[in-house]
Amino acid sequence: MILSNTSLLLLSFLILVSVMVQNLSHVISCKDCNLSKSVTFNENIVNITDSFTNLFWFLQISDIHISIFHDPGRIQEFQRFCNETVDIIKPSVVIASGDLTDAKDKNELGSQQYEEEWKHYWNALQSTHITNRTIWLDTRGNHDNFNLQSLDSPVNYFRHYSVQGARHPRSYVHHLKLPNGEIAAFVALDACLDPGPRRPFNFIGVLDSPELEHVERIARGNVNATYSVWFGHYPTSTIMTQGSQHVRDIIGQDKKAMVYLCGHLHQLGGAITRMYTRQQNGLLELELADWKLSRMFRLAAYDHGLFSFVDITHGHWPIILVTNPKHAQFLSPKEPVKRFSSSRHLI
Repeated sequence: MILSNTSLLLLSFLILVSVMVQNLSHVISCKDCNLSKSVTFNENIVNITDSFTNLFWFLQISDIHISIFHDPGRIQEFQRFCNETVDIIKPSVVIASGDLTDAKDKNELGSQQYEEEWKHYWNALQSTHITNRTIWLDTRGNHDNFNLQSLDSPVNYFRHYSVQGARHPRSYVHHLKLPNGEIAAFVALDACLDPGPRRPFNFIGVLDSPELEHVERIARGNVNATYSVWFGHYPTSTIMTQGSQHVRDIIGQDKKAMVYLCGHLHQLGGAITRMYTRQQNGLLELELADWKLSRMFRLAAYDHGLFSFVDITHGHWPIILVTNPKHAQFLSPKEPVKRFSSSRHLI
């Protein structure tokens, strides 16, 4: 039986709704609503000045969907991003939060892993010498996991054609030592199904018991980090866990975690252009629009302990990110917000 595109979209929508309904009980009965019990303020940050000593910035790109069948400009502009944009902004880190390749058949109904798409991704990174100029942290999305019988499958090209895949097949943490001696932890959360079904049965994420334990160890182990940035492909509302804990509870075990960066939902087809929220435990969850159609990327920064970001359409200049004072909508209870009153600088 051949399913139409409409049927596939309807089925995917129903799956998404069912997962969100399942997670609704957690949102309503959240045990961390009293933020004072679970929040750790970073009081060691020095007062805000015009110094760049306590400032670092990084980029995020998501849902690149490199395809051998559609929109060759996707690849060309991605190469420009890796070459020109990264060279101008000079970020400490670039996060690539999944769906690196499209893995869809030409008719967009079936799916499989196309090695040529992965080679395009890898060649863009290699030809621009990206790893010589920044730290590239890539992780898998559901499209990168289509039709995979296991992580050891010969068509699991993430292991061969990505920067992190050879050493980190799933979730991992990267610790970045900043010039002032502080540590920033970047935690990649891989909730891809194992085995990975074909589309459209690969829309939600699951943390099985072994991966859950691994992620919990990462969360509890970030005690020496000054900052902790979590990222993954799936929004937390589309991740199920094998156990009583929600994924937000697990991230919350990392007392330095202030933000979770993700992609996946493509702004619900453009219906919701700003998919940002602050969860009841104080965690900022920020979905980034796709590169596939929107050509969006994100510039984020920590300035004296305060997190700020701006989402940008590629090729639009100049880029301005105001870090002090930061946008009130995105204030986090984990930030030293009292420092605003003593600051006399706009940055």
